Order: sequence, then structure tokens, then C-alpha cells
Amino acid sequence: RVRGEYADDFDGLTRYGGRLLWESSNRLGFDTTMDYRRESLGNGRHDDLWTGDANAVVRFAQSEWVAMRSGLGINYISADHGTNVGFNFTYGGDWFPAEPWVVSAEFDWGWIGNSSLIHARTTIGVVIRAVELYAGYDYFDVGTGLMHGVVSGVQLWY
Repeated sequence: RVRGEYADDFDGLTRYGGRLLWESSNRLGFDTTMDYRRESLGNGRHDDLWTGDANAVVRFAQSEWVAMRSGLGINYISADHGTNVGFNFTYGGDWFPAEPWVVSAEFDWGWIGNSSLIHARTTIGVVIRAVELYAGYDYFDVGTGLMHGVVSGVQLWY
């Protein structure tokens, strides 16, 4: 799957993000995300922040109604003052209650330097052919830097 999205907390913080999830028929896969956050500070000033992760995953449960995966990897954060890399644990899945609906959830936990990282999101979408249109909520907290808000986007299933 490939996803592109836009998120906003309606208080000066916007996020553009993407994800690639590749899984093989033997249930092993690779999951990576990259997000660009921009905060308006007023008077034309702003802060920029890049975050993301890369994980080896295994799809440990699947049926006609559900697919669950978990894995380990790294996460990173990059700003004007430098880049830090840390450990990441990921857990998530998709529930298919009835065509064309899909409910997806993801949870990441780890650390970067001396800061803990928690990322959680839930979306509900409609899949038409191989294109999903979705909306949901995204929560991201690294150390004391909490970012959360409504998210919407497009995801391609292949």
C-alpha cells in the first residue's frame, strides 16, 4: 500500500505524510512512514520537523475480515538542530466489516535519544477498486512535543 495524506490541528500546525507498506505472501514485510510537520509561529515565521520510521513487520493474523501485523525497527526525528534515531515497536491492523468499508489502526512505541515516542492513529475509509479515501485521528507525542489532529487522505491498495 502507498498512502499520502494531509492533517491539521486547526491551531497553526499542519502535517503532510506518506506511508509504504509492503507485505509478501509469506506474511513478512516492510513498513515505513515519513511526515513533514510545519508550525506557524506568527509574523511569517515557522518551525519545520521531519519524523518517520522503518520497520520489519510480520502479518501474524489474517482472515476475510481482519489483517494484523507487528514489527520492530527504527524511528527518527530531524529538525534544524540535527537528527536523532531511536528504537520503534509497531502494531496495527485493518478490519473489513463490510464492503467497501475498512477500519485501520496503528500504534507505535519507542524512544529517540532520552525521549519516549508514542504514535497512535485510527481511520475509517471506503475502498473503491484499489483506492481508499479515509479520515480519522492521529496522535503523536515525542517527549513533551504533542501533536494531534484530524487526518484525511488517499491510499492505494495493490
